[in-house]
Amino acid sequence: MKKLHFFRLAYSFLVCGLLLAGCEGPKGDSGDPGPQGAQGVQGNPGSPGATGAQGSVGTANVIQYKFAKATSIESTNVQYVIEELPSEVTLENSLIMVYVLPVNGLLSGDWAPLPSPLPPSFTHNTPGFYVFYPGSENIIVIEREDADGNPLPTPDLAAKIVIVPASIIKTGRYSAEFLNNYKAVQEEFNLPD
Repeated sequence: MKKLHFFRLAYSFLVCGLLLAGCEGPKGDSGDPGPQGAQGVQGNPGSPGATGAQGSVGTANVIQYKFAKATSIESTNVQYVIEELPSEVTLENSLIMVYVLPVNGLLSGDWAPLPSPLPPSFTHNTPGFYVFYPGSENIIVIEREDADGNPLPTPDLAAKIVIVPASIIKTGRYSAEFLNNYKAVQEEFNLPD
Protein backbone atom coordinates (compact mmCIF):
# COMPACT_ATOMS: atom_id res chain seq x y z
CA MET A 1 0.00 0.00 0.00
CA LYS A 2 2.89 2.27 0.67
CA LYS A 3 4.03 1.74 -2.88
CA LEU A 4 0.68 2.78 -4.24
CA HIS A 5 0.65 5.86 -2.08
CA PHE A 6 4.20 6.69 -3.25
CA PHE A 7 3.17 6.35 -6.94
CA ARG A 8 0.12 8.58 -6.45
CA LEU A 9 2.21 11.19 -4.72
CA ALA A 10 4.91 11.04 -7.45
CA TYR A 11 2.20 11.19 -10.14
CA SER A 12 0.65 14.28 -8.48
CA PHE A 13 4.03 16.05 -8.38
CA LEU A 14 4.62 15.21 -12.03
CA VAL A 15 1.23 16.57 -13.13
CA CYS A 16 1.65 19.73 -11.02
CA GLY A 17 5.16 20.27 -12.41
CA LEU A 18 3.90 19.96 -15.99
CA LEU A 19 1.03 22.36 -15.33
CA LEU A 20 3.29 24.92 -13.69
CA ALA A 21 5.85 24.67 -16.48
CA GLY A 22 3.24 25.86 -19.04
CA CYS A 23 2.26 28.88 -16.95
CA GLU A 24 4.00 32.23 -17.07
CA GLY A 25 5.26 33.74 -13.90
CA PRO A 26 4.94 37.36 -12.81
CA LYS A 27 6.23 40.03 -15.24
CA GLY A 28 8.49 41.61 -12.66
CA ASP A 29 8.61 45.29 -11.73
CA SER A 30 7.53 46.64 -15.15
CA GLY A 31 4.31 44.67 -15.51
CA ASP A 32 2.29 44.49 -18.72
CA PRO A 33 2.55 47.41 -21.18
CA GLY A 34 -0.24 49.91 -20.82
CA PRO A 35 -2.41 51.32 -23.62
CA GLN A 36 -1.00 53.93 -26.07
CA GLY A 37 -1.17 57.44 -24.64
CA ALA A 38 -2.55 60.52 -26.42
CA GLN A 39 -0.33 62.60 -28.72
CA GLY A 40 1.69 65.18 -26.79
CA VAL A 41 1.77 68.91 -27.48
CA GLN A 42 4.26 70.02 -30.16
CA GLY A 43 7.37 71.54 -28.62
CA ASN A 44 8.66 75.01 -29.49
CA PRO A 45 11.28 74.62 -32.24
CA GLY A 46 12.96 77.84 -31.18
CA SER A 47 13.71 80.83 -33.30
CA PRO A 48 15.65 80.47 -36.54
CA GLY A 49 19.31 81.42 -36.50
CA ALA A 50 20.63 84.68 -37.84
CA THR A 51 21.26 84.97 -41.57
CA GLY A 52 24.94 84.66 -42.45
CA ALA A 53 26.96 87.29 -44.25
CA GLN A 54 26.98 87.39 -48.05
CA GLY A 55 29.81 85.26 -49.46
CA SER A 56 32.45 86.68 -51.74
CA VAL A 57 31.88 86.76 -55.48
CA GLY A 58 33.31 83.75 -57.30
CA THR A 59 36.57 84.06 -59.19
CA ALA A 60 36.04 81.63 -62.07
CA ASN A 61 36.41 83.77 -65.17
CA VAL A 62 36.06 81.85 -68.41
CA ILE A 63 37.12 83.42 -71.70
CA GLN A 64 36.15 81.84 -75.03
CA TYR A 65 37.51 82.67 -78.47
CA LYS A 66 36.12 81.34 -81.79
CA PHE A 67 38.13 81.24 -84.99
CA ALA A 68 36.65 80.44 -88.43
CA LYS A 69 40.20 79.70 -89.58
CA ALA A 70 43.74 79.94 -88.28
CA THR A 71 45.41 83.34 -87.87
CA SER A 72 48.54 82.03 -89.55
CA ILE A 73 49.59 78.77 -91.19
CA GLU A 74 53.17 77.55 -90.83
CA SER A 75 54.76 74.56 -92.58
CA THR A 76 53.76 72.03 -89.88
CA ASN A 77 51.25 73.84 -87.66
CA VAL A 78 48.47 76.39 -87.54
CA GLN A 79 48.42 79.29 -85.09
CA TYR A 80 45.65 81.27 -83.43
CA VAL A 81 46.43 84.69 -81.98
CA ILE A 82 44.47 85.46 -78.81
CA GLU A 83 43.69 89.17 -78.99
CA GLU A 84 42.35 91.33 -76.18
CA LEU A 85 43.47 88.91 -73.46
CA PRO A 86 43.06 90.75 -70.13
CA SER A 87 46.39 92.10 -68.87
CA GLU A 88 46.30 90.03 -65.65
CA VAL A 89 45.73 86.76 -67.58
CA THR A 90 48.60 84.73 -68.99
CA LEU A 91 48.37 81.51 -70.97
CA GLU A 92 51.12 80.05 -68.77
CA ASN A 93 48.97 80.30 -65.63
CA SER A 94 45.62 79.33 -67.17
CA LEU A 95 43.72 76.20 -68.03
CA ILE A 96 43.45 76.03 -71.82
CA MET A 97 40.98 73.84 -73.69
CA VAL A 98 40.92 73.65 -77.49
CA TYR A 99 38.14 72.30 -79.71
CA VAL A 100 38.20 72.10 -83.52
CA LEU A 101 35.69 71.68 -86.35
CA PRO A 102 36.12 69.95 -89.70
CA VAL A 103 38.21 71.70 -92.34
CA ASN A 104 35.19 73.33 -93.99
CA GLY A 105 35.38 76.14 -91.40
CA LEU A 106 31.72 76.14 -90.35
CA LEU A 107 31.12 77.47 -86.83
CA SER A 108 28.41 74.93 -86.00
CA GLY A 109 28.39 71.19 -85.60
CA ASP A 110 30.28 68.76 -83.46
CA TRP A 111 33.41 70.19 -81.86
CA ALA A 112 36.25 67.72 -81.27
CA PRO A 113 38.45 68.25 -78.18
CA LEU A 114 42.24 68.27 -78.52
CA PRO A 115 44.58 66.50 -78.04
CA SER A 116 42.96 63.77 -80.12
CA PRO A 117 43.37 61.57 -83.15
CA LEU A 118 40.92 63.01 -85.67
CA PRO A 119 39.40 60.74 -88.29
CA PRO A 120 40.32 61.33 -91.96
CA SER A 121 36.75 62.39 -92.80
CA PHE A 122 37.05 65.15 -90.20
CA THR A 123 40.18 66.71 -91.68
CA HIS A 124 39.91 65.93 -95.43
CA ASN A 125 42.05 62.80 -95.45
CA THR A 126 44.77 64.22 -93.22
CA PRO A 127 44.79 61.69 -90.36
CA GLY A 128 47.16 62.10 -87.46
CA PHE A 129 47.27 62.92 -83.78
CA TYR A 130 46.39 66.57 -83.20
CA VAL A 131 47.94 68.42 -80.24
CA PHE A 132 47.96 72.02 -79.08
CA TYR A 133 50.27 74.10 -76.94
CA PRO A 134 50.73 77.75 -76.01
CA GLY A 135 53.23 79.45 -78.29
CA SER A 136 54.96 82.73 -77.54
CA GLU A 137 52.86 85.14 -75.45
CA ASN A 138 49.27 85.01 -76.74
CA ILE A 139 49.44 82.34 -79.45
CA ILE A 140 47.88 78.87 -79.41
CA VAL A 141 49.52 76.40 -81.79
CA ILE A 142 47.81 73.28 -83.21
CA GLU A 143 50.06 70.66 -84.70
CA ARG A 144 49.46 67.32 -86.40
CA GLU A 145 51.87 64.46 -85.60
CA ASP A 146 52.44 60.98 -86.95
CA ALA A 147 52.56 57.86 -84.76
CA ASP A 148 56.19 58.60 -83.80
CA GLY A 149 55.46 62.20 -82.75
CA ASN A 150 56.97 63.80 -85.85
CA PRO A 151 55.19 66.97 -87.04
CA LEU A 152 53.15 66.75 -90.24
CA PRO A 153 51.49 69.50 -92.30
CA THR A 154 48.39 70.62 -90.38
CA PRO A 155 45.16 71.60 -92.13
CA ASP A 156 43.47 74.91 -91.36
CA LEU A 157 40.79 74.20 -88.75
CA ALA A 158 38.03 76.28 -87.23
CA ALA A 159 38.82 76.43 -83.51
CA LYS A 160 37.16 77.28 -80.22
CA ILE A 161 39.69 78.11 -77.50
CA VAL A 162 38.54 78.29 -73.89
CA ILE A 163 40.83 79.95 -71.33
CA VAL A 164 40.22 79.69 -67.57
CA PRO A 165 42.65 81.91 -65.63
CA ALA A 166 43.92 80.62 -62.29
CA SER A 167 43.06 82.87 -59.35
CA ILE A 168 45.39 81.04 -56.93
CA ILE A 169 48.64 79.42 -58.00
CA LYS A 170 50.43 77.00 -55.69
CA THR A 171 53.41 74.77 -56.19
CA GLY A 172 53.32 71.05 -55.59
CA ARG A 173 54.95 69.27 -52.68
CA TYR A 174 58.38 69.12 -54.31
CA SER A 175 59.85 72.04 -56.23
CA ALA A 176 61.63 71.67 -59.55
CA GLU A 177 64.88 72.62 -57.83
CA PHE A 178 64.42 69.80 -55.32
CA LEU A 179 63.60 67.23 -58.00
CA ASN A 180 66.68 68.26 -60.00
CA ASN A 181 68.95 67.65 -56.98
CA TYR A 182 69.76 63.94 -57.11
CA LYS A 183 71.33 63.79 -53.63
CA ALA A 184 68.35 65.57 -52.00
CA VAL A 185 65.88 63.22 -53.70
CA GLN A 186 68.01 60.18 -52.76
CA GLU A 187 68.07 61.28 -49.11
CA GLU A 188 64.33 62.12 -49.01
CA PHE A 189 63.26 58.74 -50.38
CA ASN A 190 66.02 56.64 -48.73
CA LEU A 191 67.34 55.44 -52.09
CA PRO A 192 70.55 53.35 -52.14
CA ASP A 193 73.66 54.55 -53.98
